[in-house]
Amino acid sequence: QYDYSVRAIMMKISQPPNSNDFIIDDVSLKLTKIPTPAPVTTVSPRPTPVLSNLALSKPCTQKSTTNNRHAGLAVDGNTDGNIHAGSTTQTRGGGAFWDPHYWTVDLQVVASVSSITLYNRVDCCPEWLDGATVYLLDEMFKVVASRTVPGTAPARVTFAFAHAEGTHVRIVSTSDVLSLAEVEVYGSVVRPAATWSPTVGPTVFVTAAVSAAPSAAPS
Repeated sequence: QYDYSVRAIMMKISQPPNSNDFIIDDVSLKLTKIPTPAPVTTVSPRPTPVLSNLALSKPCTQKSTTNNRHAGLAVDGNTDGNIHAGSTTQTRGGGAFWDPHYWTVDLQVVASVSSITLYNRVDCCPEWLDGATVYLLDEMFKVVASRTVPGTAPARVTFAFAHAEGTHVRIVSTSDVLSLAEVEVYGSVVRPAATWSPTVGPTVFVTAAVSAAPSAAPS
């Protein structure tokens, strides 16, 4: 211990209370200065991106609409799959295999997509979603990744997309009608999506020179 009265380091030896004899033969004290440890550099972990439903209230389209069950009802935040709740999309019936029923949402950003959840119609006709394909598309509508709904579509199905980057989500049905209660696209924003505008070039007119044949001389 440090004795402030003499400004020195002192060592104190006490006799055990249960001992009558106390012999000290030799005592030595060696002081060793302990170096100040070097500061430890800590690296903060990269913050985990906040995942949110990027499809909520975003612009949507679908092949057709019946009874005002428009595409935007699938991104209104209401997952109630009963048609009478007024929050379920529905296309008009009919069509051919080369012109399938579809629904598309524009995320308006390039997103790192973690998962996509579909909520099916539950009051009737859940089979309309059987075998549908969920496509993640880039800014140019090229397929980045896809998943397929099981043969018998459940009331809710979630697909992992392993942080694939895309801008649009399209659902293509194999049935005569497509009906969705809600579509949730969970991920984080990578960057704003590019905006595309048509380029108008000069109009080129091609004219052909027409030569009139000389009239025949009267005979």
